[in-house]
Formats: sequence, C-alpha cells, structure tokens
Amino acid sequence: MSDWLPLTFARRILSRMALIKWSVKYQTGVDEVDTQHQQIVIYINELDDVIQAGSSQDAVAGILSRLTDYAKYHFTFEEGLLEDLGYADLETHRERHQEFIELIEGMVEDVDNGKNTIGDMLMVFLKNWLAKHILIDDMHALSAPNRLLG
Repeated sequence: MSDWLPLTFARRILSRMALIKWSVKYQTGVDEVDTQHQQIVIYINELDDVIQAGSSQDAVAGILSRLTDYAKYHFTFEEGLLEDLGYADLETHRERHQEFIELIEGMVEDVDNGKNTIGDMLMVFLKNWLAKHILIDDMHALSAPNRLLG
C-alpha cells in the first residue's frame, strides 16, 4: 500500500496540536494589531507543520518568506501606531522587532543555502519569542495609559 502511513506517524498527525494556540490572553485590545498577531501565529504554525511533515525546502522557504514579509508589514504598522501614541520606549520596541526579523531572515538564508536546520528547538524559540513579545512588550506598549499619551 503506497498511501499507507506508519501507524506512529499517523497517530502523531492526528494528535498534533498547533504549536501556538491563539487565546484571548494575547488580545491587546487593538483589533487591527490582534488580527495581525493572529496572522503571524498562523504562519508560525504553518511553518511548524511543514517542518514536522518533512516537506521540501521550497515549502519551508515559501512560508518563511511570507512570514518575513508579513512580520515587516505588521511591525511597521505597530511602530507607526506606537509613534502616534507617543510611546516613550519605541526605540527598544523597534529593536525587538528587528531581532525577530533578523532571526527569520537567518532561517531563510539557511534554507536557501541548503541548510534546512530549522528544528523543534528553533520553533519553540519562535513560539516563546512571539508569546513574550505580545504578552509583555505589546501589552505594555498598548496599555491604556500609553494610549492616552497620544
């Protein structure tokens, strides 16, 4: 049977949960930012899925490219919003965004060079970085007192 999957692999696919599950705890109270964060979560989960499935480097590179482009779009939007609000720690926030972009671009470079070294540890790092950034950095930056500064 050429289309039969080994039982352990099939069980893994059937029981697999998303790497990041969107939750109300990630909501900043700014609808557009929350929608954009959800899209980033979707891209990270898609990346994890193709890596876990052992997909081609082209598939991994395609998702990484979309993630990079979307993250840049989101960060530009968010930084503009924070600038309009007069957020005092905007430069630090920008630096954290740049760290994320550099990480993703490094992953793209590795895949382009045939070094598909994106493993579980790196995916967990991505998950933790995004969760921390939303729950700590974005929540602080977009909190009501900071909104009133603008």
